[in-house]
Amino acid sequence: MNRELKGFMAKHDITQLMLSKELHVSIRTISTKIKNKNFTQKEIENLITYFRKYDKQANLNIFFES
Repeated sequence: MNRELKGFMAKHDITQLMLSKELHVSIRTISTKIKNKNFTQKEIENLITYFRKYDKQANLNIFFES
């Protein structure tokens, strides 16, 4: 599971439903993508743009845990 991503989502009250609508995929698909960290480059770009509506500092670190 991607803890950074889940933490960001919790902090900003972003639900899986909201992400699924942003990427035009099902909630089940978004849940699997979060769990397995298998977002495409285009999906990551779209989500970073979306997350910057909530936090201007949002960056790729959300998707890549250290």
